[in-house]
This record gives sequence, C-alpha cells and structure tokens, in this order.
Amino acid sequence: MRLLIFILCLTFFASSCFAQEVIPAPEAPKVVQPGLAEFVPRATQLSNEAALLPERIKGFQQTTELEKEFAQISESSRKLSKRTEKLGPQEEWSFERLLDYKGRIDSQAADLQKLIATISERLSAIETIQQDWNGKKNLWTDWVNSLKESPPPVDIRKEVFDTIDKGIELSSGAAKPLLKLQDSIASLQREKLQESARLDGLIKELRTEVFETNDLPLTSLEFYRQFNPHLAQELRRGIRDALRWEENFVSSHGWLIAGQLILALGIGLFIRLNRRKSPEELDWQFVLDHPWATGVFISVLCLSGFYSTAPALGPPLLWTLGMVSALMLIHPLFRSARRLWLLYTLTAIFLITQTLHALNLPSPIFRLYQVFVLMALGPLLLLGLRMARSSDIPLYRICLRLGLLILPLCLTAQWLGYSTLANLVFEASIATVLLYLLVSMTLRLGRGIIEFSLTH
Repeated sequence: MRLLIFILCLTFFASSCFAQEVIPAPEAPKVVQPGLAEFVPRATQLSNEAALLPERIKGFQQTTELEKEFAQISESSRKLSKRTEKLGPQEEWSFERLLDYKGRIDSQAADLQKLIATISERLSAIETIQQDWNGKKNLWTDWVNSLKESPPPVDIRKEVFDTIDKGIELSSGAAKPLLKLQDSIASLQREKLQESARLDGLIKELRTEVFETNDLPLTSLEFYRQFNPHLAQELRRGIRDALRWEENFVSSHGWLIAGQLILALGIGLFIRLNRRKSPEELDWQFVLDHPWATGVFISVLCLSGFYSTAPALGPPLLWTLGMVSALMLIHPLFRSARRLWLLYTLTAIFLITQTLHALNLPSPIFRLYQVFVLMALGPLLLLGLRMARSSDIPLYRICLRLGLLILPLCLTAQWLGYSTLANLVFEASIATVLLYLLVSMTLRLGRGIIEFSLTH
C-alpha cells in the first residue's frame, strides 16, 4: 500500500514538473469594415481615382522616345553589319579589328539593355497599379458583404464595381505595347550577345596562336603576291571606316567632351593664377611650369575611360593628347638628352602603331611597317648603349640592353611568320616602358597637386 502511494506521488510530481502549458494561438485581428455612412464618400473618392487612372497609365505607355532610340540602335547595327560584310570572313580578321568590332557590338548590346531596363521599370509600375485595383475589388467585396443588414443602394454599388472592373481592365491592357516593344529589343539584344560570344571565341583562338605560325614567312613568294589591287582596296576601306563617325556619338557623349575641356581649362587656369615662384627647387616644379599640359593630362587620364563607344580614331587621338602632354611634363625630369631621344622615339612608335591599328591596316602592310621599325630601332639602341655613361641610371642601360635582345627576337618571329608573337612582344615592350614612366610621373603629379592645393 505504501509502495502504491509512493508511485502515485512520484507520477504526480513528474507530471507537474514536465507538463507544458498550452498557450492558445492568438486569434487573427478582425477587420472592422466601415459603416454605411462611409460608402458614398469613398465611392466618390474611387471615381476620382479612376478618372485619373488613364492619364497616369498613359505616362507609362509613352514609347515614342524608346522607339526612336531603338530605331537608331537598329539602324546603327544594320550599317555596321553592312560595312563588316565587305571585310571578308571574320576568321581572317586581325586581332585589333576583332577587338574593335566586338567593342561596338558590346556597346550596342549595353544600349539595348538600358532600354529593356527602362521598360521593365514601367511594367513594374503598371503591375503595381493592377495589384492595387485587384486589392480594391477584394476590399469593396468584403465591405458590401458586411453590410447585408443595411445594404447600400444597388445603383451606387453597381457603379462602384463597374469602376473597379474598368480600372482592372485598363491596367491589365496597359502593358501590351510595352511588352511588344520589349520583345523586339530583347530579340536584337540576343543577336548581339550571340555575335559577341562568337567574336570572343575568335579572339581567344588568336590568343592561343601566339606560338604558332599564323602568317606567311617573309621569305615566301606567296607573301609578296598579297600586294595586289584587292589589298589596296582593303586598305582604302579600312581608312574610310576609321574616318566614319557614328551619328549619335556627339549627342550621347557631348557632355563628356565638354567635361574634359572644362576640366583641362579649369586646372590649367587655376595653376596659372595661383602659382608662386619658389626659391627652392621643388620635386613637382614641372606642374607649375606647364599648367596647361597638366590640365590636359589629368582630363585625359580621369575622364577618357567613360566613353562607352568611340570612333576608330578616338582612342589614338586621346592617346596622342595624353602622351604629348605627358612628354611636356616629363621633359624637365630628364636631364640627359640621350634619354629624351629614346623616350620621344618610343612614344612616336607607340602612337603611330595605335593609329595604324585604328585604320585597320592590312596584315601584310603592317608586318612590313613593323620590320622597318625594328631594323631602324636596332642601330639607334646600339648607338645609345655605346654613348651611355657610367653616371646614367642603371635602369636606362638595362632598357637599352633588353631592347637589343627583344628586337632580334621580334624580327626573327616576323620573318618566320610568327606575327602574333612578334606583335605581342614588340608592343608590350614599348607599352611597359611608357607605362612605367607615366606611373612615375603620375605619382609625382599627384603629390604636387596635393601639396599645391594645401599651400594655396
């Protein structure tokens, strides 16, 4: 008996310890519907909203500007395709021509994406309006059902639901013209993206052919047979295409051109008006000595990257402005005329090469140009090395020796038909030297501008 009482007490104690209190789930708050007195005023407010709805939706349906922009992009795409058809198979294009054409295709695809994004924003706004009117219908339906004991007049009730149905119908049909235009734009964009992907594949193939013979050797008679009327026609076509400007370039990039001019003039005028002659020689004195060159260099350096697309001769023109202004700034840093002639020579070769790439110079002509440059540059580098003094900085003599090693390599590669390898080594070597000088000068320029701004 005592054991039974002990077991019962133990069970009761365990159940009281481990029992969990069941908390009832909170009831959803009941929506309190307005009374009958609010029916007519809110019906009038609904009618006013419905009266403004057509004008509101009309603002989202305005596609005139979008269609105009789409027509311009389509016409530009058609002209570009027509011009490139005359250039022969893309598999035979040069590396630079493929890059230029891919850049134009990508720019058109980006412009199309902007139009699609604009239409998507409008469609999202129309969808919000449609959801709002569907919500109004549910709200009024629940309200009418809650007024069964004292229902509103039938004619007012019918007018309310007719107004809501018209709003839903109007918002539902508003998206049709936008969807149609968006589909046309997306179709052209898909074509551009597919073409860009195909060009990217061709470019990657050319990059993998660096150590392969991809041109005829200069000792082959077949190479010289390429100099025929067809080659001359291709040269004229390339020059004509390079000199052609896009119709909407100035309208779409006018603000950027104006910004570069204002920045260059503003910086130059600021330095010219505020510079003071210092008795001590400053490390960045060249900034004060050449205010206009400083303004042009900073303008080109800071804003040139914002051009989404440009004519073929646009990049060489910007390079020329940037390099000429940089030479004016770098000049005082070189106390030796022997170093200056090397810098001027490399800069001239670099700018001429970039211009010839922009002109889509046929490969046989460009290869002869490069051979001529290599053969002329060799004796100049050898003469510079012989005239180098022990007081010259070691980097100057190292550059001369590396140049004398690179030139025979490039010349041999061109001679045997490894034109891609020769172009890569030749242009990368010159660009590396110029880039080092520009970075060094840019650091000094930045330090000079900061100190000048803090002291004036």
